[in-house]
Amino acid sequence: MQNKFTKESFFQLFGHINVFFATIDFIVTLVIYRLLKFENFKNIPVNEKTTLKQKFRILKDVKAENVYDLNALKKINEFIDEAIEISEKRNRFIHDQWLFAPDLINVGKIGRLNLNKISKCSFTPQQETHTYEELVEFINKLGNMEKVISEVF
Repeated sequence: MQNKFTKESFFQLFGHINVFFATIDFIVTLVIYRLLKFENFKNIPVNEKTTLKQKFRILKDVKAENVYDLNALKKINEFIDEAIEISEKRNRFIHDQWLFAPDLINVGKIGRLNLNKISKCSFTPQQETHTYEELVEFINKLGNMEKVISEVF
């Protein structure tokens, strides 16, 4: 009997996660450029180095007098806290080391190794285990976020 889970199963999930994050990041940038009255800012608050989390914080902190569309701002405020929470996971999912251990993969799990800072210049590795189902649930959250943000745009 062939195993239901393979490395490729998880690679597919990571592909979905990366594409969703890239799409959300792009759409959020467009929302910012279409929503904000840039003449009210000393500098344009978004550039190529602005992270997704920073972009969501810009949207969270923007004042009503600095936007063209108050209804869009109201819609954004309905989901912004969840969006910030999800965006905080982006770097971990993209930059941490995923451990494709056969004993975990065979049972629908995967390890993720990250570095936790324990002092100014010292880190310790820490492994977390994620299930296939958890990753699918996360992808569904990203899909819902993309849908909501696209509706604002």
